[in-house]
Amino acid sequence: MPSARSAAKLNSQPDETWALLQKRLIELPMDLTEFVSAEVAEFIELKSTASYTCPGYTLVSLVAVAAFLISLGAEIQTTPGMTTKPVLYSLICGPPTTGKSQALKIAALHPLQMIEDAAKDEASTFLLEKVSPSGLSTYLSQQKKCFILSTEMADVFTNLMKPSDESRFSVSTLCQLFSGEKITLDYATQRRRNIPENCPFGILGGIQLKPTVLLSHTIASQGSGLLDRLMICVPHCLPPKMEAARAATDTLATKTFTTDFVQCIKEIHKAHPFSEEQPNLIYTFGPEALNHLQSLHGEFTDQLLEAIKEGKPTPASKHIELIQRVAVALFVLDNTLRTIINNTQITFAKIIPILYIKRAAAYVTHWENQKDIIVKEYQNATKDLTTYEMGAIVTIKVRHARPIDIYIKPEAANTTYNKVDELEIPIAPAFLETKLKQPSPPSITKNMKDELVSKDHIARDKFNE
Repeated sequence: MPSARSAAKLNSQPDETWALLQKRLIELPMDLTEFVSAEVAEFIELKSTASYTCPGYTLVSLVAVAAFLISLGAEIQTTPGMTTKPVLYSLICGPPTTGKSQALKIAALHPLQMIEDAAKDEASTFLLEKVSPSGLSTYLSQQKKCFILSTEMADVFTNLMKPSDESRFSVSTLCQLFSGEKITLDYATQRRRNIPENCPFGILGGIQLKPTVLLSHTIASQGSGLLDRLMICVPHCLPPKMEAARAATDTLATKTFTTDFVQCIKEIHKAHPFSEEQPNLIYTFGPEALNHLQSLHGEFTDQLLEAIKEGKPTPASKHIELIQRVAVALFVLDNTLRTIINNTQITFAKIIPILYIKRAAAYVTHWENQKDIIVKEYQNATKDLTTYEMGAIVTIKVRHARPIDIYIKPEAANTTYNKVDELEIPIAPAFLETKLKQPSPPSITKNMKDELVSKDHIARDKFNE
């Protein structure tokens, strides 16, 4: 578990810190046509705008749902003789009131609930919103499949990561489920619970940025490998205005096809009926796709080997596995939506072309770049010395006086001073106006202020005298 000091430093970050981090994350360029065909991207954008949500939220939800439904009745042949389920753990991350819940509703919750309601069979259910470790292990051992869908994913992970001798369920169990391992949980006073190999499983939910950073810190400190498997997705989170939503609704009304995602999700589910025995479908990659995968694997392995040889942290990612799984989900999702839009017959090919490997690689790489920024942020935020791009609030500890905060420019953030016993930079960024407006206490003398100003470490107007 993370140290109390590290957790306290993260929790003490003001809202401005998370807002600036959010801004940095969504500035990474993203275009839906990198991941799906232009007509599908247009439809997702229209439906999202009409529903007062953001297209990125919707796409991530659709990919996660498609991957799970495919895993019910199909597997991916990764190498000759080896198959896996397209299990994905996806979090859509963004500020409040930007449409996370709406995206989850239109692209996941509503269609999946309709599928469960139509089945009218307890054995066909798979959807969970609130889970405990013991409850999830029991559910998986009985139902042999599960999709966790929640608008409050921080609470879900908090529950699942609670240490419990009774449940025998741990973070490493989530890693095993991702890898398709057979899991046996033994109890002193209860019956053994068996979770089968390649159990269909998936996680999708909404979360805000601060809980995401705290969650990442907690997971990383446990060293379980769960962070490698987790896709933290921070799409462009600019919700549409009312006039844009009305215009999108009017445009959708002119379409000749169904204007929601229910038919698409139903078709994918219909083509991949659940089977406890052998899967009904095996997806494979075409020759060009395999060659491209081999090239990507070589590049990733080179990075891994270089990091090991140079004594650097290795990449925290299941990069190639994620690309393979996302490629199948994008392939099925894109083709199903295109046939619905064009009113043509729906067919499910079994060979994945190179186009979807490239799209999946772009998809996975985009979210992993964001995750890297988040990981570095909490690593920096729990250190005593950190330089921020726009400056830092530094705590200057003066002999026989209480510590005080002043503003230091970024290029001088790690400078030491003869007249100062210690220079320490806590996690709060320096450019926070609330800090800068605090009056300077008497412990900083005029001479010390003059010295800081003359060395261009701080502007005199930053002192509220």
